[in-house]
Amino acid sequence: MPTYDILNLSIIILIATLVAQATWVRAAEHIVGDDKGWTEGVDYHAWATAREFKPGDKLVFNYDPAKYRVLFVSYCQYKWCNTEGSVFPIKDEAILGAAGDYTFISNRDECLKGMKLHVHVRRPPGECPGGCPGGCPGGCPGGCPGGCPGGCPGGCPGGCPGGCSGGCPCPA
Repeated sequence: MPTYDILNLSIIILIATLVAQATWVRAAEHIVGDDKGWTEGVDYHAWATAREFKPGDKLVFNYDPAKYRVLFVSYCQYKWCNTEGSVFPIKDEAILGAAGDYTFISNRDECLKGMKLHVHVRRPPGECPGGCPGGCPGGCPGGCPGGCPGGCPGGCPGGCPGGCSGGCPCPA
């Protein structure tokens, strides 16, 4: 194979790689519940599983604040629709941080009817798997999971929800 063919192939591979990496750089805006918004009667599990979330993406909650709330909660609180303890109200949007799971609920009664959202943020290519114990060669793009597991929308006011590193063991 002539050298110019190898060079052209290398350039094509490089461009394809850069284009693939660039899709992870652009943050997306996701309107929770699409045109129905944050309200009762929406299958938020189906809505979330139909999308791919990455660090930096924005969740926009369109809802009637006189009827509903948006609470960022631990997985245990999400699972059991518990609005007590460490809950963080979200006004109308949340920026997703590092790779991990993010859980949101409304009031307890609405949550029990299915008004809750679990979003899984995928780890971008090149982020250090397993966190950054002892540091990572080349740094840790996207942050170090483990300080605040999965990251926290709006930072970590008052520490991590639930205060449990690595998640909360939930009763069966």
